[in-house]
Amino acid sequence: MKHRHCEPEEYTYTILIKMMGKMGKIDDLIALFHEMISKGCIPNLIAYNTMIEALAKNRMVDKALFHEMISKGRTPNLIAYNTMIEAFAKN
Repeated sequence: MKHRHCEPEEYTYTILIKMMGKMGKIDDLIALFHEMISKGCIPNLIAYNTMIEALAKNRMVDKALFHEMISKGRTPNLIAYNTMIEAFAKN
């Protein structure tokens, strides 16, 4: 996309983050999340839930952005709470 001068949007970043999480590429998904923010895309609830899920699946609960999500005005939903509880229980 970038090679064709088409910048990814929030939805595209969220899909890429999800794929990086499934592949276990933690550094890449964190970099994508920060790139998304630096490019002016404001993460919505789905983007935060995707990050929390990807980090939790890779046993990175301590980096799970839950507090950042709340401080940015995104109210966690049932998916976010369930993901966090499941991750803590596994650890």
